[in-house]
Amino acid sequence: MVIQYMTNTFINTFILFITVKWYPTFEFDKNSAKTLFSFGWKLVAAQFMNQVYVELKNLFIGKIYTPADLASYNKGEQFPSVLVMNINSAISSVLFSCNVHSKSGKGQIKKINKAIYYDELICCVSNYYRIDNSGGTNDSTSFNR
Repeated sequence: MVIQYMTNTFINTFILFITVKWYPTFEFDKNSAKTLFSFGWKLVAAQFMNQVYVELKNLFIGKIYTPADLASYNKGEQFPSVLVMNINSAISSVLFSCNVHSKSGKGQIKKINKAIYYDELICCVSNYYRIDNSGGTNDSTSFNR
C-alpha cells in the first residue's frame, strides 16, 4: 500500500513537471507577504478561539454529566460539526484568495467579509438548533438545547 502510494505520488509529480510550464523562482515580495500575513493571522486567531470554545464546552459538560453521557454527546456532535467545519474552511480559503486578488479597496472587502460572516453565523446557529430525536424523553442522556 505504501509503495503504491509513493509510486503514484512520484508519477503524478513527474507528469505535472512535464505538463506545467511554471517553475518556482526565488523571489520574495515583502508587500505581498505583509498583506497575506495581516489577513492570515486573523484566520489563525479565529480558529484558535473556536477551538478553545469547543474544548471548554466539553470540559463543562464533562463536569456535569458522566463520561458515558459525554461520549454520547460528543458522538452526536461529531457529524454536524464536520459539516460546519467544512463550510468554514471552504469559506475561509475562498475569502483569503478573494482578499488577495481584490483590487476594489478596503471598503468593498469589509462589505464582502461582513456578508460572508453573517451567512456563516446563520450556518453555525442552525447547527445548534437541531431536532431532538429522543421522542420527548427527558432522561440524563437527552441533550436538549
